[in-house]
Amino acid sequence: MSELDEPGEYFVDRDNGVLYVWPSKDAPYSEKDQIYASIVPTCIDIIWSSANIVLEGFVIEACRQNGIHANNVQNLTITRMKIQNTGSDGIASYNGHNIKVNLCDIRNGDGGISISGGDQITLTPSGNEISDNIISNFGRVEYVGSDGISVDGVGIHVHHNTLFNGSYKGIDIRGNDHIFEYNHISKMCLKASDCGAIQSGRHFSWRGNVIRYNHIQDTQRLVPGADVRGVMLDDQLSGVLIENNVFNHNDVHVNIGGGRDNIVHQNIFYNTTQFSMQLDARGADGKWHTSDMLRYLNKIPYTNSLWSKRYPKLATIMAGHNPGDPVGNQVTENIFYAVGYPQFQTYGEKFQSDWFNVSNNIYISDVGSFSAPRYGNFKPGCLLKDFVKQTNFKDPVLPNQVGPRNNVGPLHIQTIQPDTGYLSGSPHSTSNCVVKPPAKQPTPVYLPDGSMPNTLYQVPENKGCWFSFDKCPNHQELEKHRRPTSNQFYRDTQAEQRDQSGTNETACLNKVPEMVNKCGSGSSFAVIYGPTGAMTLGGEGCYFARYYCPRTGWNATGFFEDKYADQKLNGAHNESVCLSRANAQWKWCGSSKLYPLVSIFKPTGHLRAAGAGCWIKHEKCPADTTLKHMFYDGFGAANLQTDDNMDSCLSRAEYFWHHCGNHPEYKVTAYYRPRSVSATYPF
Repeated sequence: MSELDEPGEYFVDRDNGVLYVWPSKDAPYSEKDQIYASIVPTCIDIIWSSANIVLEGFVIEACRQNGIHANNVQNLTITRMKIQNTGSDGIASYNGHNIKVNLCDIRNGDGGISISGGDQITLTPSGNEISDNIISNFGRVEYVGSDGISVDGVGIHVHHNTLFNGSYKGIDIRGNDHIFEYNHISKMCLKASDCGAIQSGRHFSWRGNVIRYNHIQDTQRLVPGADVRGVMLDDQLSGVLIENNVFNHNDVHVNIGGGRDNIVHQNIFYNTTQFSMQLDARGADGKWHTSDMLRYLNKIPYTNSLWSKRYPKLATIMAGHNPGDPVGNQVTENIFYAVGYPQFQTYGEKFQSDWFNVSNNIYISDVGSFSAPRYGNFKPGCLLKDFVKQTNFKDPVLPNQVGPRNNVGPLHIQTIQPDTGYLSGSPHSTSNCVVKPPAKQPTPVYLPDGSMPNTLYQVPENKGCWFSFDKCPNHQELEKHRRPTSNQFYRDTQAEQRDQSGTNETACLNKVPEMVNKCGSGSSFAVIYGPTGAMTLGGEGCYFARYYCPRTGWNATGFFEDKYADQKLNGAHNESVCLSRANAQWKWCGSSKLYPLVSIFKPTGHLRAAGAGCWIKHEKCPADTTLKHMFYDGFGAANLQTDDNMDSCLSRAEYFWHHCGNHPEYKVTAYYRPRSVSATYPF
């Protein structure tokens, strides 16, 4: 008793069976309240191998361990129960078959529902189902490791549940072929970091799991440590389908932590506070937990006829790629909305298209493109109409379609409904659709690329492939100072008939190596494609095409040798080094939108531009003949963040390919100049 010296403490006098409690100052206790001291380990413990049992319509509370425990039980139904104030899980059923938990109110426990069943070796489903429950305020004893729902085994169906206020994970997944749909999950990871509202990880064989038609929201890191996520596919988890969900106001909506063959398709990613997605290759080249996971995998008959038919990509995991490489991931046809935050965070440099295919997504910053997001209605419209039509994007699930479909708990007890985080009722009006006028074009690059008329080299005709030779030692008669003033450009019409260089811009500009070889050492020339004016340089060395460098005040326009690259970095003989200099030099000069810069590797004529804006180039656009051959995406800059978001810019290549009529032979390329990267569609 003498140790009780402040509110919130208690003492158990075990000799006399007396509990002394000094209530907290802020606890709303009154003299009429009762204080329970539990002495029951598990309130209902069902005998091993029992069958055909129904528990319905009463309250279980104050259990030191589980509210209900069952092991190796069949045909057990737990319905309309209220289970609260437990020291461990409200319901724990292991190795069960046909276990049904529905319409229950489970609250204030350490965990909610833990259930397992089915046979992973034979992929026999359990028939277990968790539906129409409210599970709240869990993790009261162990912050880390206490989950709202934990499933293990094969074929467990988890649907129409509401989970809120959890210290750790909302749903923990182990095993195969589980379905999680029409659940509303909010405010998870309240006492933990490096955590997911839905989480699984570290197993190659846990495949076939589906996460769809859920609302996952308000999961944010409140304690020190790593990020928290809406869906966390941790440590190389593979083969998960994440489709048609609404992610709203999470730190990170989804992460793929080095896994393979995960599909993220047609989701709404709304209002992240860190990143919409995180992608990494932590197991590449056999690193991280790859060796441990292969040891686990070898305990599973993943190459037999049953497994190879169900999971054909898993059956070939040891063929071709390193098994730790994150191949086959697809992030497609999603809608990303964020203001002031990047969409993707990637770790490391080694990302390949066969690892993460991020394509045909759309990125916007206009809240008016959703019907009523404050009410949980994220139906896309306005700027998204074309995207919805093109992708056949499904209407997002509404708040009244997720969570329990009926009142939960015993019929004689009124259950308090959780706060959904959305406004209730019907909005007075839908969001206003505002389509901004196209943004003004930034300064084009000095070296003509087809976006503007070529004033540097005005060829005699707007057709054909032309050359202007300053030096051609092996064929000096081609040099312009030796040619008539009226005809200083050279055109090889016979070659054009052989290689289509007169009618194909790429074929024309790619003739640089041929002409370097033809002219010999010391050559220097320009190649110009007549129909568009696009050009490049040929010869020796690494060059810049530039206007001005604000940092140095060097106000010089023209073509200049990149002496630093040639003398210090072997840029004259290393194309990748030479072309990387464009972005580095542009940033060094101050990243001015007014002064872009181009690097040119003259032995091949290949070039790379750095500067402002997102630029689109198509080979031909039969469906829209008004579209210029190369142009600044002013509409995208004003409405879709294409000037500031690389992924948004690069996704426009696919958009304009569809816009131009889906012709496989006519590719479209998007250039994101602030980072000197491009993407071509079709690949």
